[in-house]
Amino acid sequence: MLLPNGIECHLILWVSVILQLTLMPLDPGMLDRREQLEDYMKRLSPETVILGDNSGLEAIDETAERCGATIKARIALSHTAIPGWTSVVDLVKRSLASGTDSVTTPQDISLEGNGERVAVILFTSGTSSGRPKGCPLSVKNVLNCAINDMAAADLTSTWILPSASFRAMWLIFSLNNSKRGAHIVSPALAFSTSTVLDAIDLFDDGTMVCIPVQIHLFAQDPTLKSRRTSSMKPLILGGDMVTTNLVSLAQACFPAAQIDAGHAMTEGGGTSGWRGHSVGREIPQSHGILSAGLPAPGALLRIYDDDGRTLQRNEIGELHLGGPSVITHYLNDEQPQSFYSDVHGHWILTGDRAFMDDHDRVFIVGRSKDIIKKTGVSLSPAVIEAVMNDIEGVQGVAIGIPHPEFGEGPMAIVRGEPSAQERMRIMEAVAGKLGPNYQLYGIKTLGEIGMDEFPVNQTGKVMKFALKEAAMWLNK
Repeated sequence: MLLPNGIECHLILWVSVILQLTLMPLDPGMLDRREQLEDYMKRLSPETVILGDNSGLEAIDETAERCGATIKARIALSHTAIPGWTSVVDLVKRSLASGTDSVTTPQDISLEGNGERVAVILFTSGTSSGRPKGCPLSVKNVLNCAINDMAAADLTSTWILPSASFRAMWLIFSLNNSKRGAHIVSPALAFSTSTVLDAIDLFDDGTMVCIPVQIHLFAQDPTLKSRRTSSMKPLILGGDMVTTNLVSLAQACFPAAQIDAGHAMTEGGGTSGWRGHSVGREIPQSHGILSAGLPAPGALLRIYDDDGRTLQRNEIGELHLGGPSVITHYLNDEQPQSFYSDVHGHWILTGDRAFMDDHDRVFIVGRSKDIIKKTGVSLSPAVIEAVMNDIEGVQGVAIGIPHPEFGEGPMAIVRGEPSAQERMRIMEAVAGKLGPNYQLYGIKTLGEIGMDEFPVNQTGKVMKFALKEAAMWLNK
């Protein structure tokens, strides 16, 4: 399925549920990235392709021929005369003409009790490595994510979902709110602050789910102050780490909103949250990073150090997760070393750095691959970023670069053209709030490393490996 966000995505989602098909939502922008499209087609071997934009039909045909894919059904949302493709309208007409009363078969009925059947395949963002991994989510995984309601304490009857249809949060919130009988609003085929603000005007007392990059776009919208944003009450931030400065920005955009922070992975959501806890605006935070919540019922969680030792409360290590909502392997058994089993259950090494405080609250402080390994200490880029971005007018990202004495040292990449005095102010703020170990070894602008903007993937996350490569090339 390569469809922009819209009602068609929700309909196809429920068709796949009823017919017990494996749904594979992909970024429609992939039609312009032929090499990636071919890679995904080889990895997935789809039997049916559903396309929202007829301009991409030939891209599918050419890619399928090039990689030898056997596609049994090619479906377009709009009418097309291209041979081999059928429109949704033609399919409906054909079904009505056949007089078929039931869409189920004996095979469908035999699958109903199989919780291990793969219901959806989603792909990770590939932020750290550049190559997204396929996550086969079983019926059991999806149902546990959808029914535990860990994402929010106070729910409304209308949900605005501007998230792309190939993201895990779109899937989980769509299923969860359909189960609850809530109204789901898909404002536009592609994210637009103007269209989302129009939706907020139309639907009072709604809940919206946003990723960090969308909040920054709202803040830049010149019409925001003239809009009726007071009707937006619960606002859930997720899809990446949520910091205090992001919450402040969201609060400035939507003054009446009750901010909630959610954490989920493509590999499985609903492992932590605030279910049954009305946290209001006072979400616990540590070093500018908001807590991901309390462990969910049935979820397995442990935090290990690099030597495999279980850590105590308030000690930072790698987060391992398990339980009924978490996958047991990647597509085609890629990266099998990320999974293991013991007497407690099946686990995944998430690659997230985390700790649990004395009140059972979980804090995600960064990605293991992004951690800056300075001699004798591991530094979290997210903590540095929270301090930097709390300074008015500063927007930056922290990376680790080779250092001749300490192995690695932190460097900041910032937007704009800060003066020498402004750079010194950033460095003093970081060292002053976090200590001498966090002292920045340099500040570079995007322009100085040959970039106009922060490189992001299709989910809006900054690709730090690309920044690191550019900064290291500059230092050669």
